[in-house]
Amino acid sequence: MSLHVRTLEERCGVRLMERGTRRLHVTQVGEQVLDAAKEVLASVRSLEQVVEGHRNAPTGKLRVTLPLEPSLSAMVAPIAAALTQRYAALKVDLVFDDTVHDLVDEGFDLALRLGSVVESSYVVRRLASEPEIVAASPSVIDERGDTRTLKASEARRGWFTRDCLFARLGRCVRLRATRCR
Repeated sequence: MSLHVRTLEERCGVRLMERGTRRLHVTQVGEQVLDAAKEVLASVRSLEQVVEGHRNAPTGKLRVTLPLEPSLSAMVAPIAAALTQRYAALKVDLVFDDTVHDLVDEGFDLALRLGSVVESSYVVRRLASEPEIVAASPSVIDERGDTRTLKASEARRGWFTRDCLFARLGRCVRLRATRCR
């Protein structure tokens, strides 16, 4: 440490510390240099934090494809909004349709799907598991058969499954199938 102080004293041309046989004493100029050095270090740390924040912040466009499933869109839309609010340089493009896209050729970064994945070349991670149920009125059961024998994919065609979410005037509205009397 004393070598660094001496080098700094020689470079500045002033004494920063008075050295005695039993103790060291910081001079008035040394105090001023120390205060200025603390400010410089604080500025450097602040600069490092700014740069680090930008280095790790996502930027560009995130293209996501997901099925036309009201409950899924109700979960994903607020997450996408929070991401774009937190990271101003990130744009999220949500494509809602039931088409199975070629992710690479069509420029998608992520595909969210319900059910099993058909394409084995994709990197797949299960995000959640949720059982599907099918409910129907007695007249629909008479027409289409017992709901317990239907596969969930068959039941989705033209039926309400569980409670469904819809957007109405920009607000999410939950509809629940109930028995009519």
